[in-house]
Amino acid sequence: MTPEQFDLNLGRELKTVGVTLASENNGNLAEAQAVALQLAVDHGRVTADDVYQRYVLDQGNSWLGNAAGSLFRSSLFEWTGELVASRRPSRHANYIRVWRLKPNGCREMKNVNRNTRAPREGREIICPKCHSVQRVHHFSWSALTCTKCKAVVDKNDWVALDIGRN
Repeated sequence: MTPEQFDLNLGRELKTVGVTLASENNGNLAEAQAVALQLAVDHGRVTADDVYQRYVLDQGNSWLGNAAGSLFRSSLFEWTGELVASRRPSRHANYIRVWRLKPNGCREMKNVNRNTRAPREGREIICPKCHSVQRVHHFSWSALTCTKCKAVVDKNDWVALDIGRN
């Protein structure tokens, strides 16, 4: 038996490397995180099963694979301490975590202003009226119509998200 078989620090380091690789190699992660955020805003809590149902079954996207482990690795979410049995048959009723938005908000959410920019893949913004999450690719507009509630919202009233990894 070699010492590497029981090295906790090495295990944590390898976990970090694996999570980073999986999340960087999946372009759908930001979209799935936006779905998770919308579900948390709508229902107060969210699980990976909830995101799977909305993102894959309802919207027809492909699932994230290993990158799903990075779904809630953001300063937006915190674990409620609650575990529930997964509803997906392929998960064999294994327990999954229940997440919620952090109560104090987070530093990744702020109102759009004249200095707000969108990266190449776009930036998620939240409608202040109905809290729906939408993606924009530029901010050269003065007002935008929400696709969900149809309200015309001034640029500075939208909330911009910068969903990143911890």
